[in-house]
Amino acid sequence: MKEQDIINLGFEKEYGENQAFYYYTLNIGKDRSPLSLISNANDEAIDEDWWYVEILNYEYIKFKKRDQLRDFIHLLENL
Repeated sequence: MKEQDIINLGFEKEYGENQAFYYYTLNIGKDRSPLSLISNANDEAIDEDWWYVEILNYEYIKFKKRDQLRDFIHLLENL
């Protein structure tokens, strides 16, 4: 997935320690415990197409394709 795909899906850029790296987050749900999605950091993205998104605290679930991530977000937003 490309970085721009993540941006287009509504993720917000967050910076790590001393702004040495950045990543993207998206919280879904307005209740007390929203589901948080987080991308890998830019220093881990070897090239333009090597971005992915995980469910926070469930690192074994990775979305590497834009359409799968888009559909997952759409499903959660419409529950």
